[in-house]
Amino acid sequence: MLTINIPAKYNEFIEEYSKKLTLNGFSNMSSEKLAEYSRTDLQCTGLQGEVAYAIYSQGTADHLAKLIDAKYEEYLITKKGDGGIDAQLVMDGKLINIDIKTSHITDEKKIRSLNLIVSENEFHPSQIYVAAFAISPERAKANKVILAGWAWSEQVAKKRWKFDKEKYCVPVRSLQDMMKLERYIRQ
Repeated sequence: MLTINIPAKYNEFIEEYSKKLTLNGFSNMSSEKLAEYSRTDLQCTGLQGEVAYAIYSQGTADHLAKLIDAKYEEYLITKKGDGGIDAQLVMDGKLINIDIKTSHITDEKKIRSLNLIVSENEFHPSQIYVAAFAISPERAKANKVILAGWAWSEQVAKKRWKFDKEKYCVPVRSLQDMMKLERYIRQ
């Protein structure tokens, strides 16, 4: 597991873009839990994970605004989301899509007992899913994200989540170490 500190300079980006991205989307949370949070809060959590992964993989997240603006423009035209493509890398000569799944938690000690959750409509073959956990007392204020590990879509598809059979899960303890992606990221 890798701990990524989110520099304060990204707070404004996360706040601005969380509001912009409330147009559409899907959450793995139950409808009861969804009622507790605003759509903007949920978008903040997702962006915190994307910022953390960008910092991990590229040393900065300064380029994310431009990428998200392009996705947003595409959405306005097609009314379709990004297809689970938050990042990409080249692995053994193939372009691989990466979907960062971020959950908000208040106690990082619980991470090992949690799961990477992927709903059926967010499942894509031959893709990597990264489990990220934004840690803070308040959902919109996380300045630390733990990248807990990753799984291929084939691993994700092996097990259904016991709380919602329409979702897949991989226990955090079964995820591949983030450092295994390092050699592909640093090519």
